[in-house]
Amino acid sequence: MAKGKMPTPRGVVRDILTKHGLDNKFTIRTVDFTDLARCEVRFVTINDWRPNPAARILKEEISSQLCDLFGERFCVDFTQGGA
Repeated sequence: MAKGKMPTPRGVVRDILTKHGLDNKFTIRTVDFTDLARCEVRFVTINDWRPNPAARILKEEISSQLCDLFGERFCVDFTQGGA
């Protein structure tokens, strides 16, 4: 991230993945749960995931950093793919 620039959720996720040597594509989307909990949750989905013991660490690191920086609730999930 460039010095002096405000981080974005996409930039934070990309930096964490890069730090762990991963270049997976990912999406971030907002889901509104007004009927249930009256809140919004942002979902980060990391695509083409191959089973990896780092998944738990990545989930915790991504959701923790995003929550700390943006004060929002983020859930991290993986979709399997690749061969």
